[in-house]
Amino acid sequence: ERRKDPEVRERNREYQREYQKDPEVRERERERALERSKDPEVRERERERGLKYKYGITRAQSDKLFALQDNKCACCRKDILKKRCHDHDHDTKDLRGILCSNCNTGIGGLGDNVEGLKKALHYLRYTAKITKLRLDAIIRSECPKDEDEDEEDDQD
Repeated sequence: ERRKDPEVRERNREYQREYQKDPEVRERERERALERSKDPEVRERERERGLKYKYGITRAQSDKLFALQDNKCACCRKDILKKRCHDHDHDTKDLRGILCSNCNTGIGGLGDNVEGLKKALHYLRYTAKITKLRLDAIIRSECPKDEDEDEEDDQD
């Protein structure tokens, strides 16, 4: 009952914050965590706990979802050789699928939304072609000078 008392909880939190500021305590905790991370059973237990906490699924459910995706990335359909990334909607926290790290990083970097993907698609389809034409013209020295450059030449 005492632990439910808001004042007691706040005192405990404050004590923990002060305790964690001690460099020796932090070093000891870091070493303990490092040792625990080497144990395969501990790593698997932590992974299981993380899946449950973040996405509300078990490791078995994650494996089943991955099997439904033919053990491939849900986005690019390539084999996932390294880490499986659980893609989720950041607003609803709903799991969307399992991706390779490249697709997960790309989607996240584009804002995790359709609008960001549309902008990237537009860039790849149109802007990149125009840039290539400009670069080709510059390389062939056929690119007309900007008006600002003409004014600079007149001043010299």
